[in-house]
Amino acid sequence: MPEEKFDSKPSVRKAAADPRLAKPEQAGVTSIISMIASLVGTLALIIGLIWWGVVKTFGLGPMVFVILGGVMVLYSVVVNFRTILAAFSGRRAISGLNTVAFAILVFGILVMVNVMAIRHHTRYDATTSKQYSLSEQTVKVLKSLNQEVQMAAFLPANDPQQEMVRDRLGEYAAHSRKIKLDFYDPMVQVDKVREYNVQTEGTVVYVKCGDRKEEVMAPEEERLTSAILAVTTGQKPKVYFLTGHGEYDPSDYGQDTTNMIKRSLESQQYEVTTLTMLNQPQPRVPQDCAVLVIAGSQTPLKPAEMEAIKKYADQGGKLFIALGTGPQAPDFTEVLASRGVTPLKGQVMDPSADHNAGQPQFPAVIKPEPHDITTRLDPVVLPLARALKVDEGAEPPASYPGAPPPPPTKKAQELMKTSAEAWLDKADATGKANGTKDAGEETGPLTLAAAIDESKKQQQPQDQMMQQQTPEEGPGTRIVVVADAEFLTDRFIMTNQLQGNLALSLKSLAWLTKNEKLISIPPKEEQTPYLTMIGAQKAIATILALFIIPGLVVFAGGLVWWRRRR
Repeated sequence: MPEEKFDSKPSVRKAAADPRLAKPEQAGVTSIISMIASLVGTLALIIGLIWWGVVKTFGLGPMVFVILGGVMVLYSVVVNFRTILAAFSGRRAISGLNTVAFAILVFGILVMVNVMAIRHHTRYDATTSKQYSLSEQTVKVLKSLNQEVQMAAFLPANDPQQEMVRDRLGEYAAHSRKIKLDFYDPMVQVDKVREYNVQTEGTVVYVKCGDRKEEVMAPEEERLTSAILAVTTGQKPKVYFLTGHGEYDPSDYGQDTTNMIKRSLESQQYEVTTLTMLNQPQPRVPQDCAVLVIAGSQTPLKPAEMEAIKKYADQGGKLFIALGTGPQAPDFTEVLASRGVTPLKGQVMDPSADHNAGQPQFPAVIKPEPHDITTRLDPVVLPLARALKVDEGAEPPASYPGAPPPPPTKKAQELMKTSAEAWLDKADATGKANGTKDAGEETGPLTLAAAIDESKKQQQPQDQMMQQQTPEEGPGTRIVVVADAEFLTDRFIMTNQLQGNLALSLKSLAWLTKNEKLISIPPKEEQTPYLTMIGAQKAIATILALFIIPGLVVFAGGLVWWRRRR
């Protein structure tokens, strides 16, 4: 066998260099500059964008920072382009990009959901009185807007109602894109205070459409909706208060005036003025009169004046008559008698403690008769009131022989009545009521207020079984008569805090002007729910809280312990 020859000198292999022991290459000046540029540029961009977001104006300052930061970041990207490209070409970089893309997609979906939620405002009001929702009438007004309406709210920083007003105005904007909202702090944005000529301290909202502007204090829903109607239609119902016969004057100040009602009407976009026909050669009611208010005449009117008022009523006028209680106070039978209402002489006494806390000369009404005016009406006090007699009406003939007679057609409808214990105290020889119930005097329930509506005249068909006819339009006359005028004064509205008296007058005028949109927007009060349990319910709740629920917890814990032991 041939001999194999081996090399006696072993081969020597060079050990591979450890990359961890290799010295890093020295960074060039360009790399250092690009790194500093990227950091400073990013910081400048953040400062510029935050500045822009705070001042909400892309002025010189934010512009300089954004442009400078953008140039520095762009320089860093250009210098390190190959390094960045290599970093993004690896498998780990691609996985990271996928993660970033997925995060951007999720963020975009969230943004779209929020945009849709803002444009399609939907929320549920779980309160019983729908305290945080607008009424159906207000929503209809907002949906019908065809002009842009600006609502500027001046909210002092120390106003505790600020958030509530913001939420309420936000509801208006959510129901109509025509509503544009602006909120200002009157102590900070003085230029806006001068622009809107704000003269009122506290919260105030200005509703503006074109050249028309309305100021709304205590911005409740009915006032805001009234202001929107006023600036978009450009019309205000004009209310005249008759003067010259001892009536309560809305232009005066004091407890025995109707100034509070005037201010409330003006805040609800009515125009209020006085009417004096006493010295007119030919007395007449102006054609632009939406409602004529006669608040407590103490002396008789001249025949020409009464004839002018009667003519106004016969031609479809609207009257609010609050009868005076003086010995010479007119009863307006020339206008009311033919319409089924007759004022009675005397003073109503109602001793029911549930009504007036034992003061019979101040009859109060807690539960009025059903009517649009009396819906959700607070208690009303009518001091020194007279009484009204409302005709029952004539029974119309039966539609066919043997048919039951239909209910009588009444020309007037009672709005308020006293209790059954009341009586009409007639004046004695001295002209004053003696406060005692005498024989022959009218007894309760007595009518204190009535409404007359001739805007619809019911037409009787010849055969009700074969033919159905709808009511035809009447002359449009509407009258509200109250057997007392003192309830309108500031003494009983402000001093005694009788909001029902104010509400009765405002709701009556709204009904007279056929402004039902505002009649059905009553103020919403916060309601505190209470849970009242009887004896058996209390016992069940106690057993559940003290024995059953703790016992179930202890049993579950013991069961878990026992299973773990096994």
